[in-house]
Amino acid sequence: MVLGTEWPHVQEERSLQPEEGAEERISQPKTLSIKGRNSFFNLYKYGIKRSNQYMTVAFYRQNSFITEIRVSFVVSKKYGNAVKRNLCKRRLREITREVANQLIPGDYLIIMKPNAAKLDYKDLRTAAQNAVLKIQKTSST
Repeated sequence: MVLGTEWPHVQEERSLQPEEGAEERISQPKTLSIKGRNSFFNLYKYGIKRSNQYMTVAFYRQNSFITEIRVSFVVSKKYGNAVKRNLCKRRLREITREVANQLIPGDYLIIMKPNAAKLDYKDLRTAAQNAVLKIQKTSST
């Protein structure tokens, strides 16, 4: 058997251009995650913290030259099993992507409270937006 004859589709030339009429996908701004113990320590110790009944949000900006948004999430075992915790983190990541252009550049730490487990996506988004809005009002004054 000759190499390549059993897979004729491999030989086909494919265009890298999108098909005509296909809509171009608009990507959301990507947020970075916080790495390192010291970053978390500084964020929680020196940052501005605001809470609502479902979460606590901490914000820290080391200097005014920072242009990137870094976000990390803490979801404890009290929230639920691993499936519920990961679902919550996925939802929060998507929410931060959607509102990234409205966030002040800096480091954000979102700590979920156990009673947020009962929230659906829409309510979680509203709670997160309200908590971040409190932070922005405080940091702008």
